[in-house]
Amino acid sequence: MSKKLDYENISEIAYTDDKEKANNYLKLNWVMLNVESIHYSEHGWSTSFVFGWPKSNGVVKHPEKTELEKMKESAEKDNVIPF
Repeated sequence: MSKKLDYENISEIAYTDDKEKANNYLKLNWVMLNVESIHYSEHGWSTSFVFGWPKSNGVVKHPEKTELEKMKESAEKDNVIPF
């Protein structure tokens, strides 16, 4: 049985295109609001996930950064690899 989601009770929105990160949001009790699939080439699709944090969950909890996010952040600080 699904429960109707009241969007007025969402205090924060998060977006990711990483499956590992999406699962981490779900583990922290974020609510999945949307899944977006974009057909960007003949053989390519990109999928992204949109989550909402219900106000009833209290203080917003964010998942830890994935290894890829940490590497990108480090490269951006060092200006070593342009993204």
